[in-house]
Amino acid sequence: MQKSDKKIKVLFLCTGNSCRSQMAEGWTRFLHDDIIEAYSAGVETHGLNQIAVKVMAEAGVDISGYRSKHIDEFKDVDLDVVVTVCGHAHEHCPVFPGRTRVVHVGFEDPPRLAAEVDGEEEKLECYRAVRDEIKSYVLNFLEGLVLESVAATLKIYDPALCCSSGVCGPSVDDRLVALAGFLKGLDASQFKVERYNLAQQPAAYVDNKAVAATLKDKGTDALPLFYVDDELVWSGSYPPVEKLAELLNIDAVESSDSGSCCGNGGACGGGGDGGGCCS
Repeated sequence: MQKSDKKIKVLFLCTGNSCRSQMAEGWTRFLHDDIIEAYSAGVETHGLNQIAVKVMAEAGVDISGYRSKHIDEFKDVDLDVVVTVCGHAHEHCPVFPGRTRVVHVGFEDPPRLAAEVDGEEEKLECYRAVRDEIKSYVLNFLEGLVLESVAATLKIYDPALCCSSGVCGPSVDDRLVALAGFLKGLDASQFKVERYNLAQQPAAYVDNKAVAATLKDKGTDALPLFYVDDELVWSGSYPPVEKLAELLNIDAVESSDSGSCCGNGGACGGGGDGGGCCS
């Protein structure tokens, strides 16, 4: 569980911030207000659609106090996800910083649909249909998308180890056992772990320019290297798991049994033919 109560920032973008994006903001605030700070904007401003207000109220969501906003109002907001809800907005979507994920989920335009039918009730049904489609998206897909988008990446560049975790052989370093258990206990929705072994994946140390520069400057004594979202947070030793939790800004995790690639005995099998787990 993360220590920070900071909400994930999601902005819904459409042409005029009149109808669809307003509905999406309303539903997200109604359904996911505990984890998501929702916004909406347009590449233009057309004013708040009052029929959208009416059909959202029918569903128990009050957006009457919302207003039509231009995307420029959010240029200083550190957005995690931008969802374009119409083709025009997707095509004219401004460029956001690299960490902002932009996805497109197109919904039909209620005013256009309503213009094709006669009768007040029939027109309202057009709005209701899109309203319910947006609710389904927000309820069933948005949360997973958001969690995936903001999952941090922990990269560990180990020195040469006998196996992928170092938890093998006749004498096992307790720090590696603790680290392996800690990594297994991490919430996969919050962290993606990439771990490299100098003995098995030397190309990874060359391909990463920052790692290569560190090794050139300090040699292998700099290993292991711990990166969080490509920022170096620890080097030269294996931190206590309590310190690693602090660096990741999480509460201490319940470590899982790390096990051993060599079985309960802790010694590699396979003899001298290279068939053991530590080959």
